[in-house]
Amino acid sequence: MSASHRATHALVLNAISDVFASGKAAGAFDVEDPEATAVLCWASTHGFDPDFHGDAAPADARLVRAAQQLFRRAAGIPGDPPC
Repeated sequence: MSASHRATHALVLNAISDVFASGKAAGAFDVEDPEATAVLCWASTHGFDPDFHGDAAPADARLVRAAQQLFRRAAGIPGDPPC
């Protein structure tokens, strides 16, 4: 992996971690470890990469819904996302 690729990953991870940490500080999110949660959420984005899952990919709407649920649960937001 190139240095610029690693730098981009670090920027994205920092941004996601900052969202979780800020949400936690504001009382909007119930996240024990914003940094680790950010890593897991960032890793889950590979599900949107067609090269990652080949022909076995779920339909786009299913994948988006699952990503919404994952984020909400990771952030401790009760209930399901709107349809």
